[in-house]
Amino acid sequence: MVKILKRVADKHPEMVDKEVLSAWKCRLKTQFRLDGDKPYAVAIGISTKGRLIEIIAFEDDGEMIIFHAMKASRKMMDELGIV
Repeated sequence: MVKILKRVADKHPEMVDKEVLSAWKCRLKTQFRLDGDKPYAVAIGISTKGRLIEIIAFEDDGEMIIFHAMKASRKMMDELGIV
């Protein structure tokens, strides 16, 4: 199960849930960061419109909680090794 926090659309209004869910389901690469209290996933996926979207999420009680999504940045693409 995947939940998208309201803060995603508040910060990036173009990131509607349908686009974010598509990008999460169609991830090109996912990597886990272990800094902080909980590990969290950083990913690049493809939206239904064919755009590259970066996503950051954490797992809570078996559910992935997406708290960040936006057009893929060069920094994130470099981190995940996507050229």
